[in-house]
Amino acid sequence: MIKKLTLKKILFYLNLGCVLILIGYGINDYISGKSLGGDYWGTLIILIAILPGSYTSKIKSEIK
Repeated sequence: MIKKLTLKKILFYLNLGCVLILIGYGINDYISGKSLGGDYWGTLIILIAILPGSYTSKIKSEIK
């Protein structure tokens, strides 16, 4: 049970970290004048779409 809770927390924070790193990467590219391609926007949308599910999973596992 403890490993399961820890894994869900790790996955949530890993997902959140990836979103923040990707946003930072996009800001850096935008400031330097590079265009943000479809791969960037697609990855950002997917990571943001997964975030509420991983947060809900983390919260539900903490309640049990």
